[in-house]
Amino acid sequence: MTTLRPSPTRPPSSSAPPEPAGRLAGRGLGPGQTTRLNRILYQHGQRNGRALFLPYDQGFEHG
Repeated sequence: MTTLRPSPTRPPSSSAPPEPAGRLAGRGLGPGQTTRLNRILYQHGQRNGRALFLPYDQGFEHG
């Protein structure tokens, strides 16, 4: 398994900017869901608050 190294142009994920105030707050989510979404949106990928969620095909539709 390859080890992921931080890109030289980006800071490591531990220094990712905190979530903008009010973006995830007040959405009726529990603390665990908010934490998980914060990690997905602001600590992985582009780290700009955007994510692309694709449908997960389990094979039921196509036999």
